Amino acid sequence: MRIQIFIFGWLDLGSTELRLFAGFKEVVLGSIGYIFTYKIRLAKALCIPFVIYVLMDAALEVLPDISPGMTGLVVLGCLSIIVQAVVAVTTHRMVLLGPDSVSEWGSFKWSMRETSFLLRVVGLGVIVGLLSILGLFGIAGFGVALILMLWLAGRLSLVFPAIAIDKNITFKESWALTKDYQLLMVLAVIVFPIAVTIPVIMLLETVPYTFLLVSFVSMLATVLAVTALSVSYQYVFRGIPEQVKVNL
Repeated sequence: MRIQIFIFGWLDLGSTELRLFAGFKEVVLGSIGYIFTYKIRLAKALCIPFVIYVLMDAALEVLPDISPGMTGLVVLGCLSIIVQAVVAVTTHRMVLLGPDSVSEWGSFKWSMRETSFLLRVVGLGVIVGLLSILGLFGIAGFGVALILMLWLAGRLSLVFPAIAIDKNITFKESWALTKDYQLLMVLAVIVFPIAVTIPVIMLLETVPYTFLLVSFVSMLATVLAVTALSVSYQYVFRGIPEQVKVNL
């Protein structure tokens, strides 16, 4: 089946392209719609992590002449990852289980759920980071490494919403589940949030003393990416047989 639609000109799309377009549209509109609809609820639940995030940025902005040293950088890096994990788990649960699945002002209890989530983040970082070795082979190697990083991140990312809602999905299972959604996962979960937020951050970076706005946009980028991943998780699971879902 082929159909022609008018988007900046006539595009002749087959069923595969139409399915990709429909999925991407659903994820993008669903993510933006959720954030807009529950903006107050999200703001309250993520208020404390956001304040911590701003304080870390403020420390680096206000005290530029004070070198924190390697230990300080490691501490700030670990704290940033922990804050991002809390934001991600909270957002995933709100999108997939409903806004009432977390307390009004967020959760302050660190559990095995957050620990497991954090370990998967580190694991994915190591897997993707190994590909950076290809960057040693010039521009072509860097290009190949970047494409493979985006592809792997998209294919393996279903473990994160699953862990957030206490489902046990491994990287291997995420790889299998995304077999028919490879390009959708890369475009919707990785490229879309980056394309929306990076230009804004780059613009703000040119204006002095705007670290607060940059922090806000960075946090919004994280929420947008996590929400897009949650909606993608719903989209992928809607397309697999019930007997497969039972075993996950």
